[in-house]
Amino acid sequence: MRILYAADYYPHGTETYIEAEIRAAIALGVDIHVWTMNTQSRLPHPVSGPVHSGLPLAQCIAEVRPDLVHAYYLNIGAHLLEEIRPSGVAFTIRAHGYEYNLELLNRLAADRAVTRILVFPHMADDAKPELRAKIAVLPTMYNAAFYTQGGRHDPRLVVRMASAVRTKNLEQFMRAATLCPNHRFVLALGQGFDFNFAAAADYKAYNAKLGNPVEVRENLDWAAATRLLGEAGIYVYTPPTHRPGMPISVAEAMASGCLVVAPDIEGMRAYLGDSGGRLYRSVEEAAEIIHSTGAWGTTEWRKVQASAAAHAARHYANNVLGPKLVAIWRAAIAKAHPCAPGLFRRIAQKMVGAPTAAG
Repeated sequence: MRILYAADYYPHGTETYIEAEIRAAIALGVDIHVWTMNTQSRLPHPVSGPVHSGLPLAQCIAEVRPDLVHAYYLNIGAHLLEEIRPSGVAFTIRAHGYEYNLELLNRLAADRAVTRILVFPHMADDAKPELRAKIAVLPTMYNAAFYTQGGRHDPRLVVRMASAVRTKNLEQFMRAATLCPNHRFVLALGQGFDFNFAAAADYKAYNAKLGNPVEVRENLDWAAATRLLGEAGIYVYTPPTHRPGMPISVAEAMASGCLVVAPDIEGMRAYLGDSGGRLYRSVEEAAEIIHSTGAWGTTEWRKVQASAAAHAARHYANNVLGPKLVAIWRAAIAKAHPCAPGLFRRIAQKMVGAPTAAG
């Protein structure tokens, strides 16, 4: 099976969930290619397979001859739809969060060129009833080879990881830091592109206005980010200004053994599950939770660390969810091309010199 990912930016270090999928699929024997609009991130990462850029997606499809195109984000899927449609190739789209809206979801699900749309569990019922056969539910997944419990966690180290965009509400992390002077707050801020710079400058200016309660680290590579989570006792997630998705940093923090302190927003209670994580409804409540851990002993910390790591490994590790993703792809290919799946379809493509249309 050959899959062509279609991404706006790749490789980009803050989008660890894309690479987690890719590596899981490759481990299962899937041939993965990536087509991208932009390869110029200032925060790149190592790639696992061929990357195609500088050519139209339609041309890439004709040259790579994938069994399926997998686009990341609803808006990118919509933008690329007319390039994909003539090929008749199976087409899946991964919904995320920042771009998510019901009108777009249902419009894409109603389009015959779209084979499946992958959504997070709390979005499962968003499609119209007559379109729900097009919807596949799959949680976010993290790279289990990178994020594992271990090392010595500092119970007074509080971390937040985020891309420098204004939808992240990172001011709340800084305000929490002012209320917890006995803790050390570190913000890992990713800035891959020019559009990140203004938001990063605003966040740093706000931090300075508060007296710099947060240490800001910029553009950590994956190794450094993994080490930071492995050292942290607490991970604080701040609520987005858009419809919540399943922020990958939460799964990565749980996998690393952190106590996750997260806002009580849609989907978050189920996301944290039995990890031992805590929910808050205000910055002040988040600070109270952080303060309360000061009374914990070694036993309490070890229990939370083990619970968090076990929960993440059971539900969000890419070696657990990778087979489910591949099964969704296989079903989508069979749906789009019931008479010529996999190898037979590629033989047909080779004979006619172009991707075959759906029958």
